[in-house]
Amino acid sequence: MLDMKKLPAYELVKQQHLEALNSEGYVLKHVKTGARICLLSNDDENKVFQIGFRTPPNTDTGVPHIIEHTVLCGSDKYPLKDPFVELIKGSLNTFINAMTFNDKTIYPVASCNDKDFQNLMDVYLDAVFHPNIYKYEEIFMQEGWHYEMESESDPLTINGVVYNEMKGAYSSPEEVLGEELSKALFPDTCYGKDSGGDPQFIPTLTREAFLDFHRAYYHPCNSYIYLYGDMDMEEKLDYIDKQYLSTFEPRKIDSEIALQTPFKETKTVTKKYSISSEESEDKKSIFCYGTVTEGSLDRELYVAMEVLNYALLASPGAVLKQALLDNGIGNEISSNWETAVRQPYFSLEVKNVNPDQFDSFKKVMRDTLSDVVKKGIDKSVLEAALNTMEFKYRESDFGSFPKGLMYVIGSMDSWLYDDSDPFMFIEILDVYASLKEKVKTDYFEKLISKYFLENPHSAYVILEPEKGLAGAKDEALSQELAEKKAAMSKEEVTAIVEATKRLRAYQEAPDTPEQLATIPKLRRSDIKKEPLEINNTVYKPESIPVVHHDMFTNGIHYVNLLFDVKKLSNELLPALGVLQFVWGLMDTKNYTFAELSKEIDLATGGIGCSFGFYENIKTPAQFDLKFTIGAKTFYHKMDRAMELIAEIIEGTKFEDEKRLKELISENRSRMQGDISAAGNRYGILRAQSHHTRMGAVKDMIMGIGFYQYLANLDDHFEEEKEKLIANLKTLNEIVFRKENLIVSSTCLKEEYEELPGQLKELCHHLSHEDYAFSPDEPSYEAKNEGFTNSSQVQYVCRSSNFRDAGFNYTGAMMLLQPILSYDYLWNNIRVKGGAYGCSAAVQKNGNILFTTYRDPHIKRSLDVFEGVADFLENFEADEEEMTKYVIGTFGMVDTPLTPAQKGVRDTGLYLRKIGMEELARDRRQALNVTTEDIHEIGHILRESLKESCYCVIGNEENIKKASDLFDQIETIK
Repeated sequence: MLDMKKLPAYELVKQQHLEALNSEGYVLKHVKTGARICLLSNDDENKVFQIGFRTPPNTDTGVPHIIEHTVLCGSDKYPLKDPFVELIKGSLNTFINAMTFNDKTIYPVASCNDKDFQNLMDVYLDAVFHPNIYKYEEIFMQEGWHYEMESESDPLTINGVVYNEMKGAYSSPEEVLGEELSKALFPDTCYGKDSGGDPQFIPTLTREAFLDFHRAYYHPCNSYIYLYGDMDMEEKLDYIDKQYLSTFEPRKIDSEIALQTPFKETKTVTKKYSISSEESEDKKSIFCYGTVTEGSLDRELYVAMEVLNYALLASPGAVLKQALLDNGIGNEISSNWETAVRQPYFSLEVKNVNPDQFDSFKKVMRDTLSDVVKKGIDKSVLEAALNTMEFKYRESDFGSFPKGLMYVIGSMDSWLYDDSDPFMFIEILDVYASLKEKVKTDYFEKLISKYFLENPHSAYVILEPEKGLAGAKDEALSQELAEKKAAMSKEEVTAIVEATKRLRAYQEAPDTPEQLATIPKLRRSDIKKEPLEINNTVYKPESIPVVHHDMFTNGIHYVNLLFDVKKLSNELLPALGVLQFVWGLMDTKNYTFAELSKEIDLATGGIGCSFGFYENIKTPAQFDLKFTIGAKTFYHKMDRAMELIAEIIEGTKFEDEKRLKELISENRSRMQGDISAAGNRYGILRAQSHHTRMGAVKDMIMGIGFYQYLANLDDHFEEEKEKLIANLKTLNEIVFRKENLIVSSTCLKEEYEELPGQLKELCHHLSHEDYAFSPDEPSYEAKNEGFTNSSQVQYVCRSSNFRDAGFNYTGAMMLLQPILSYDYLWNNIRVKGGAYGCSAAVQKNGNILFTTYRDPHIKRSLDVFEGVADFLENFEADEEEMTKYVIGTFGMVDTPLTPAQKGVRDTGLYLRKIGMEELARDRRQALNVTTEDIHEIGHILRESLKESCYCVIGNEENIKKASDLFDQIETIK
């Protein structure tokens, strides 16, 4: 219990036991400044701190976003240039970042180490309240924007991290659509402005306006402070008060988020977006519909609209989604219930349509919803939605994100608009119970009538393609800048050249030892000496290897069925990628695909499938490809989960041509968007495909090679369908066989006891037929490729393999990720080059991977990659600096795992034949690394990079201008 007698600087506003979160919740107010405080006290060692501010923008210059970047570039107490990066390098954090939303900016950190947690909290508090942005203009120039000329003869250009980040964002039609919808629905509020920044308007932001925004909003009276986990809350609050809050005088700040006056009639907006010059404009338009609710503080509506999202659009075969597909309106349909705003709104997006289908779109939508209201929603669909939502809520498995982080982000949905109630939307079991009763009524049908059929506060957005629009904008900007330079005096040109030089000097100047010493440091002794234990017990019921992980899972049984995929022919291999995305989404013998989805969600927390690659660490060129079917449910319902898996394996109707075409078109569209938004992920996979067998296979079933296969299927479905259906049936026979099966089971031992019988029953439904086929060895050859699209930026990727060059792995290589990603590459790619992101990885299987993200450059970044070996061979660090990199390495390695993640990790170790002895050896080598070890790794990379491949995805004009760098250039279309 919190002892308020020890906290005279605060007053208690509210105390509430949060049973579902296993926490005691407190809402406090700082007496002097009015700062808002939320505490969730519990036994979770993964502690979370966050400070946030209401930051409503009134322009499209991206000033909230630029401030989010810049306040982390040094402060009074921590005056070095980039304490954020220094913390990543030398912290045991489990999460560290900052995020700009439409109406708020938050700064969360997390750590399991008490000393580290205190350090992180203090650096962030000083950053937001006392940043160096007032002292150094270069911070604004680097992170926001600046005019750039290295010499007086150079063309005038614009550069800056946020500027380039948002050029990448505005290259995505989905991002453009989201912004246009927000502007249409909320023209008179902060949601009608882009808090991230429109690249067209970012260069209009002056430094003084930037500083004024910080002065206006970054004050304790406008702050939201959150602490979560197992800690001395009184101690933390006392520190925050004495060191920060009480040093400020009270102020009145008007940051209230205004309500948009409801519309009297629905509006329609038409805008353009760019596609490449080689893409067709046919069926490339996007329709969007958005409808606004009254306010954000209705707990039942908050959950009920997500239930409607599931029932109408999100679930396979959902009634409105299927009606649109059946009428030929789009092939990729998505929806969203946006709650992180003052007036939550629902949106529906339909991709790959023509403008002349707009009236049909509106009619089908309205007719379908009217029919649903008249006839009623299928009650079992609503029950399935509530079941799967409640399961996920109770499970509280957020993957790599700390629970406390996800709770605070959810709490802001109410707290930002009601100071007294941050718990409104994070303690909601009673809402699920209430809505289960309302399923029996017409409650959900009335919501459809109110918000979808009778709501004038709504808008349609039509986004139409225009070939070369991005290139035309780039050309217009170049012309504008050329004219601007021509109109400058010699003194003005010189001033920009000198400012560019000052920025370079600022970026290249190392932090002084005194500045670096201000960052709190941990010691190597703070790191656990031994790796996390491997929790594997192998059983063999029915001669099936079952790797069981005995641990508490709150009654949930996580089961993964890993079917080994033998070498396939080059014809069957890409069809395996199709099998993965159609699996569980087609009609079966006893269910339509909509009924199947409903049955899964009524009985389980989810059933899905994925690929897993498991290389033999002794001979990494050899690897196993596993088609993995995963299921999670309460252990007493696993028999039903197995029945449904058997139904899919044995009964899928692959010959359903209409459904097959729907799924192919939908996934092609989704992949094209993914390649544009996450080109680094696809680019590095493609680069690997040209020098490793595993890379070649990955590319054929999940990379650009697979996308090209999928596009051909979509464009020529009538010619290809019979062969594809035959291949899918063949793969179903080849893959799902008892002799191919290994099982991973994560639960308590007593909860495992039913599984052997369930597996025995499943085996009756697996293929037993003899089969014969001729496997092919995937071919690959060294190649450097460029892939063009309508993006305004690039993703530059390079790959090599040190094992192919004759070298072995050592645990010291674990340190290359922080050393390269947050030192060499960070300084050269992000700080000096202006790219939004960069990364490096050196993996146990030999892979050497370098990537950039939303990068304005191509050749410059490839040259930086070329310099990696030089940097490592000449790397110098004293004991303190090297310790920092060791700490940062294990901060990433020792991130807490959920039970499901532990099961996956331990199964992977089993399949890769890695034991505790090897893990401990790698850990010792990393803990005891020296500069000499890094020099030796530099030599290894120098030799390895002699044989490497690169791939660049991005701006059509930029890639074509650099055509001499590539063996081949293609367009993603």
